[in-house]
Amino acid sequence: MIPFLESAVSSIRDGGLLCATCTDTRVTCGPDLHKCSYFYGTARAKVHSFQEDALRIVLNCINSTANRHSRYVEPLLAVQTEFYLRVFVRIHRSKTECAKSTLKTGNVYNCNSCGNYYWQPFFSEKKNKIGPSKLELPSEKCDICREPWYFNGPIWLANINNHEFCEQLFSSLKTEQFNKLKTNRKIYGMLHAILQEK
Repeated sequence: MIPFLESAVSSIRDGGLLCATCTDTRVTCGPDLHKCSYFYGTARAKVHSFQEDALRIVLNCINSTANRHSRYVEPLLAVQTEFYLRVFVRIHRSKTECAKSTLKTGNVYNCNSCGNYYWQPFFSEKKNKIGPSKLELPSEKCDICREPWYFNGPIWLANINNHEFCEQLFSSLKTEQFNKLKTNRKIYGMLHAILQEK
């Protein structure tokens, strides 16, 4: 995905759909922690929710690439299955919303021992002005088990699935056209699980 991301994001029309597949799960959620830094620009920790973390890493990478072209992403659906990640995003053109997308990215401070974590967006909005956020951790070490925090980021902090889109897609699975798909039951199960999330 990475070699083609810049050209894909810069050439897609306003509101266009970008579907990205990443098969390098050893990098995004496996043992190759160091490669994630120079491939995706994220210092990744060994978090308990590693599959979701991988999706957020990819979304942040796509969004930061889009931001360089005065664009931003709207995640529709993000899934991890078997040996790959698949994300579906709309790419919009807007300098104002591009600036606001910085409110949706940041770092996570993770405890490898108990799984406790705190997330911190890079920017915050006060009185319609966007400015850098202040780091606010409860303590220098995990406030539950007193183990050290591990840095994980930058990643996408906002929603990774658009529930309205997923509901429409879920409803369309009941049509005769989709019933012919061999993967119908698998897609049904994945969407059902996503729609149970709050």
